Amino acid sequence: MPDNQISLRLHGHLVRYAGERTGAFPVPIGSAETLAELIQRFKIPPAEIGMVVVNGQLTSRMDVSLHPDDEVKIFGLVGGG
Repeated sequence: MPDNQISLRLHGHLVRYAGERTGAFPVPIGSAETLAELIQRFKIPPAEIGMVVVNGQLTSRMDVSLHPDDEVKIFGLVGGG
C-alpha cells in the first residue's frame, strides 16, 4: 500500500457510502487524521454506525489517530425483531 493510505472496509448497509468501491479499498489519509474525520469525509451518519474496528481492535473512540497501513472496518447497525 502506498504511503499515507489506510485500508477501509464498510459493512452492511454502509457499503452505499463507498460509491463504486467494494470490499476493502485504499484511502489516502492526511497527517493526524482521526477516525471521526474519516467518517465525516465519507458522509457516514454516526447514528448509523454500530461498530468500528481498527487493526483488529474494537474502538468506540472517534478521536483515534489513523496511521499509514491501518486497517479500518466500519459496521452498520443491525436491526431485527
